[in-house]
Amino acid sequence: HLKRVRGANRAAVDAQHRQIFATLERLHDAFLDGASRQELGQILDFLITCNLSHFKTEEALMEDGGYPDLERHRMEHDHLVRKLQDLKRTFGEPEPPSVVEFSKFLGDWLRHHLAEVDAGYVEFLGSKRD
Repeated sequence: HLKRVRGANRAAVDAQHRQIFATLERLHDAFLDGASRQELGQILDFLITCNLSHFKTEEALMEDGGYPDLERHRMEHDHLVRKLQDLKRTFGEPEPPSVVEFSKFLGDWLRHHLAEVDAGYVEFLGSKRD
């Protein structure tokens, strides 16, 4: 979806997307393989770090490009980070949430976000460079 965001920025964002999906898959597989809460928590910490870094990159691109819907986009990012942090907090509870359900939610959220929400800023930034 980043065909119109050029050069190093596109490569960096694409690499971040791949890393996020790979880490999500790793979390899901670790859960199915019976990983400890500590191991799952470490993977989740890394997933949170990946998302924070990615969102910072995206938001900087939007800010530099004068994207008018930056604040709404930032709110979506903040919402997901809060969900990730909430999941991390619940790992210490006697009945932690299902990692499988969460990984499905996150995968669906990311696919929607990439296809629908990110498309707006990609189109906007691409039109400014043409």
